[in-house]
Amino acid sequence: MTLARKRLRDAAKTALRAIPGLTVDGPRAFLQNLDRLPSAGVLTTEEGRSRLDKAGTVSRRIDLAVRLRASGDNVDDMLDALAEQVEAALMADAALQEITGDDVPFEAVAASFELAEMAGEVPVGQLTLVFVAEVLE
Repeated sequence: MTLARKRLRDAAKTALRAIPGLTVDGPRAFLQNLDRLPSAGVLTTEEGRSRLDKAGTVSRRIDLAVRLRASGDNVDDMLDALAEQVEAALMADAALQEITGDDVPFEAVAASFELAEMAGEVPVGQLTLVFVAEVLE
């Protein structure tokens, strides 16, 4: 059986590929050229596990991070606009909902911005969105 965190990453990448103009790269991709921006990388950053009952039902709490990268003079506004699209796409995605189930939460919990680097005179920023999924097994 495929690990829950891999299923979550795969479903999120598929959902993000539907956003026009967004390149889905690896989460640790380096900025080699500005032609690939805006881009998104998907990774799972943390997982916790607990047993819910004597029958062996296990709950996994998995943090799914989406790292958005963009460049331009208004990079923070560009990243905010992308973040809205990403959150809407992930929250509406049937495959993600199937993995977590109807009664189990999948929700956005955090966001952090940083100015990643300067590409000449153009600022390149990164916004990391964190979602929490609970998967019952």
